[in-house]
Amino acid sequence: MTEHLHEAEDRVALRALVDAYGAAADAKRYPDMAACFVEDGRFTMCMTPGEDQPTAVHQGRAEIEGAMAALDAFVATTHLIGAQVVELDGSTARGEATCVALHVLVRPTGRRLLTMGIRYEDRFGRHDGRWLLEDRRLVVLWQELRPMEG
Repeated sequence: MTEHLHEAEDRVALRALVDAYGAAADAKRYPDMAACFVEDGRFTMCMTPGEDQPTAVHQGRAEIEGAMAALDAFVATTHLIGAQVVELDGSTARGEATCVALHVLVRPTGRRLLTMGIRYEDRFGRHDGRWLLEDRRLVVLWQELRPMEG
């Protein structure tokens, strides 16, 4: 029974970490996003829809925090974290999470909505009793850009 309880606690903690990352993105709290990673964590971005080839790789919290500033291009974002599947292995875990990310742009021609379907491929580690991302791969599966009303 205790083993199942620990597994449930770990799963809740991993989901909370993924949700905290998304909430920090929407609030543009880039240091909080970077703090979801271990000090030497890696963040790989595959931003070409439908391709899983890296367009950028950022190593370490400082680089990761700097990369997140790209969100400043948007007046607002909403990251809707969907399903998360996790495989636990002691103090490490692997997981995938889906996300629909909405990004509001302001252009001379009006407001635009960039919507992305994203898959996060994560490797986690427990450090000092706390789960953190060791490696995160962001893969853009699809995207749509359309005018916004209002």
